[in-house]
Amino acid sequence: MSRLTRLRSWARTDVARLLLLTLVIRVVWWLAMSSDPTRFFEPDSGGYVSLASSLSSGDGFAALGSSTPEFIRTPGYPGFLAVIQWLFGDSARVMALVQATFTALFVVPLHRISRRFLDRRSANVTVGLMTVYPLIVYHSTMLLTEALSLLLLMIVVDRLIRHVSEEVDSIRSWLITGATIAVLAHVRPIAYFLTPVVVVVFAVVAWRRRSPVRRTLGRLGCLVVVPIVLIGGWQIRNKAEVDSYRFSGIEAVNMYLYRGAGAIGYRDGRDWLEVREELREAFGGPRPGEEPGPYYDRMYDEGVDILLDDLPATAAITLRGLADTALGDSRDPDRFLSYFDLGSQRAITWAMWAVMSALWVLASIGVVVARRRGLGAAAFVMSAVVLYMVVLSAGPEAYSRFRTPVEPLLWLLAITGIVGVREHRKYPRIS
Repeated sequence: MSRLTRLRSWARTDVARLLLLTLVIRVVWWLAMSSDPTRFFEPDSGGYVSLASSLSSGDGFAALGSSTPEFIRTPGYPGFLAVIQWLFGDSARVMALVQATFTALFVVPLHRISRRFLDRRSANVTVGLMTVYPLIVYHSTMLLTEALSLLLLMIVVDRLIRHVSEEVDSIRSWLITGATIAVLAHVRPIAYFLTPVVVVVFAVVAWRRRSPVRRTLGRLGCLVVVPIVLIGGWQIRNKAEVDSYRFSGIEAVNMYLYRGAGAIGYRDGRDWLEVREELREAFGGPRPGEEPGPYYDRMYDEGVDILLDDLPATAAITLRGLADTALGDSRDPDRFLSYFDLGSQRAITWAMWAVMSALWVLASIGVVVARRRGLGAAAFVMSAVVLYMVVLSAGPEAYSRFRTPVEPLLWLLAITGIVGVREHRKYPRIS
């Protein structure tokens, strides 16, 4: 069969049609947004674009016009934007369009995952919903990490499920999976500990299956070797450039200026944003001759001290942040909602809470349904990834956009739960 024949055959498949639908929706959305390029930006976007411009112009990984090596952000997303700039120019409109069209590919691994859990019709409905899901469409053109993280996470979960189902088991396949997890961590630093979590999940599955220890260790060794090289290599770079083995300075900023400020604000009954500015001023800038690395290491240590000094406040702000990430912002409408000027923002926010609460309940049922169908290991892997990404995003500043990369998996499990309940009612168990 020739390549052209294979291409024509693929173009008639469900996933090809869904991909085309995704592309059309994203281009239409981009056209609606492109009249004002500032719509593609949120507060963090400028930092990513500046780093990308520096990379694409050959000035290294530092803010545009700066000689100080970048330590706060990791190179994954700026590198992605730099490639777009190198190929197509540095127009915000162009970057948003290329990002939206490229990351539309997330429907390919998502469809393959869905077909494992659902019949053809239900799988198509699931993926179709994600092509028009507002949170995903909105962030497809935003110059933030969400769109690229979504694509990478779908690839990672698809590969992990294929491994746990023993469909792919070669050394090369495990190495590729490990590399994809490492790239995801460079795009979204909260994925730093995802490899150890996956190792534990696969070890539990292997133990329950009574798999040979030597075989299991060989697989997991192949899974971790590339992340050790790529993630550890970046930490060595940071030690050489800024005198810190930390993977990203954002970890220190989050610990002190976000979580620490949130704990103090909760304890004192104050706005945590006000506390954050006070902490920023109190901490000050680097000491004379102090490298960025030790500066942010001090910031991290002080943040940890604040959290340990008041564990009840720490637990409270973590749980509230977890609720905001899992369900939607409870205090102020998310930027995603605010943009649309809907008039009744509070009503929309509470509606989101209701929908997402039901979704989590149905997803839990979906895990049980999947286990009854013999897909327990696959559901276990997927659930572990979803929970890990959501929990690590929890903090005083937590928005629904942080949930974007795992949203399709959550809906997939929920629809699996709905289908399972319907089948159970239609075909009651006969004792």
